[in-house]
Amino acid sequence: MIGYDKAAVNTLSARISATKKLPATDATEEPFYANLDSSVQAELSDVRYDQYVIDSVRAQITSKDAKVSFGPVSAQRRNNLLLVRGNYQLPPPQREGARATGRFAALSFRAPQLADYWQDDAPRKVTGETAGGRQHRHPRWRDERTD
Repeated sequence: MIGYDKAAVNTLSARISATKKLPATDATEEPFYANLDSSVQAELSDVRYDQYVIDSVRAQITSKDAKVSFGPVSAQRRNNLLLVRGNYQLPPPQREGARATGRFAALSFRAPQLADYWQDDAPRKVTGETAGGRQHRHPRWRDERTD
């Protein structure tokens, strides 16, 4: 068990790789992510935060320069599933007012029982069934809001 404060994970498995072409010593200053390629594949089981519970999380995240791609990232709890795919564009460094932008190719969820995401003895939880999502409409977000 790995834990800190209210968060805990029973098992964690990850494979991380990164390569970066370093600039010449006399080159102009670049953002830290320039010429950086990275990849993260992770699997977590029995994830808990405060009164919330997720059975498993699987994630594949890659980056190339300022573009970060999520695909797919899934969170499973009993028969409930959240699935996210998409891209995130890092803002230029040290630019006043610069905002990050994102474009999600797919966001879907199926939750026959929302209450499953809470511990069985949690005092306040949301119950009921929900399903939905956006696929191939490319919902975007800017300035922390969704279009």
